[in-house]
Amino acid sequence: MKKIFYSLTAVLLYACATTMSLQNAKADLPLAKIEKDKIICIVNVGDGVFNGKIYTGSGLSVLNSFTANLQMFASKAVTVDSKNYDEEAKQMNAAYVVKPVITHWEPRAASWSGRPTRVEISVSVFDVIQNKSVINTNLSVKGRSMTFVNQSAEALANELIKQFVKDITE
Repeated sequence: MKKIFYSLTAVLLYACATTMSLQNAKADLPLAKIEKDKIICIVNVGDGVFNGKIYTGSGLSVLNSFTANLQMFASKAVTVDSKNYDEEAKQMNAAYVVKPVITHWEPRAASWSGRPTRVEISVSVFDVIQNKSVINTNLSVKGRSMTFVNQSAEALANELIKQFVKDITE
């Protein structure tokens, strides 16, 4: 009886875990830091897609999350167009351009389906002054496969972005 109890407990604890990861493109180097109190431009984000379905509003959600989290560390955080972002950043005397791209957006109703929500975002940070890329990383989060509460893709993405911003500013 104890074996069944411990086995069931272990399965439930594993299934109720949320996993976040940050994969730096330069795996042998630590994640670069950006200077605080600088102007940061955030490039508009396209909506996420999964199995051919476009999740309208997901790009705006990611953009708002980056803007809100970066505002705490920047002198100014501004949204720029995805086509001419480098020119716009130079005109604003921005120090950095943050370019997030949703690479995977899989919202699931884990509370009843048993399938975890997954979000993956590729993020590039460009130093405008030095004219070079300083951060190239992939952020990913996988929600719980068994949960009693709904974990939205937006909420998981926000936590992931909050952690990423903390990592590059502290």
